[in-house]
Amino acid sequence: AAATVSEAHHRDLHVPQDLAVLGFTEDGSAAQWVQGLTTLGVDAAELGRRAGQLLLDRLDGEQPAGTRLTLEVAFEARL
Repeated sequence: AAATVSEAHHRDLHVPQDLAVLGFTEDGSAAQWVQGLTTLGVDAAELGRRAGQLLLDRLDGEQPAGTRLTLEVAFEARL
């Protein structure tokens, strides 16, 4: 997302007036942009643990195909 904002400025586009950008995952840099960068984030370690466990459970026949799990998502609005 940060590269998108940079390229938008290079092309004389204004974020968010001309182009809406939403970052995914929070690496700490989003708040440093002059206008800020709104982000969605998930706990990557938890995502990996759940994906691995779901795969193992599926291979053992404990979970049917198409099983869905939900993770908490952090929304950080910056204007």
